[in-house]
Amino acid sequence: MRLYSRMNAAAVDDPEYGHIEPGEDGAFSFEDELSDRLLKFHHKGKPAWETDEQRAARMHDNEMARRRDPESLYSAVAGIADLTRQLAGLQLGGAAPGAEPALPPGVAAELEALRKQVAELQAGQRPAPAGGGSGAPEGAAGPGPKRKVAAPRADPAG
Repeated sequence: MRLYSRMNAAAVDDPEYGHIEPGEDGAFSFEDELSDRLLKFHHKGKPAWETDEQRAARMHDNEMARRRDPESLYSAVAGIADLTRQLAGLQLGGAAPGAEPALPPGVAAELEALRKQVAELQAGQRPAPAGGGSGAPEGAAGPGPKRKVAAPRADPAG
């Protein structure tokens, strides 16, 4: 029978069965008589040896208790958030999270001009035209001639 040591035994020396080392997975392969005898050993009220089924159940219970712990849940979520930020940085060409991606020179200048206009609007000023002209589209003649408006007529009756 295969048993796992709960006391971290490196090897077992038995006068009847000799020296026994654990396998790759840490389990000892014992004869049935020896495994029955070892399963009876307890240290401070806890079994010193366990079977495959007992080990699987104990590890499952430990994992479920760990998952129910709020602190481990918060740390797991924080780890996922950090990983997401790192992946976002890689997608932006290695830029640090929160940093703006590198823009072509023409686009960067246009973006800066738009930012200035927004700042002027927020400050209550009338923004200067982006092209430096009158604000009319290129090729337009301008606002056009001014019209004279007729003055209101005086009422002859009054």
